[in-house]
Amino acid sequence: MAGGRLVGIITRTDILKVEPSERSGKDVSSVMSDQLATVHPDEDLFSALVKMIARSVGRLPVVDPNNAEVIVGIITRTDIGKAIERSRSTKT
Repeated sequence: MAGGRLVGIITRTDILKVEPSERSGKDVSSVMSDQLATVHPDEDLFSALVKMIARSVGRLPVVDPNNAEVIVGIITRTDIGKAIERSRSTKT
C-alpha cells in the first residue's frame, strides 16, 4: 500500500524468483506483482476460488467495490476451504 492505496502484492513465487543471496538487498516493489486479481466483499466464494486457480495464487486482496485501490481484507484458499467445511457441517 502506498498512501493507503493497494499497489501490489508479493507472493511466495515472487520471492522464489530472487536468488537467496540477493533477497536482503531487494525492495519489495522490485519483485511484487502489480497486475492483481482482486475480489469485492460481495463476490461469492466460487468466484474468488476461480480467480485464485486462474492466477495460481493462494490469496486475493478484497477491495472496496467503489475504489479498487482500497484494500478491506484478504481471502485465502484456506478461508474458502473452512467456509465450505462449516457449510457442510451445518447441513448435516
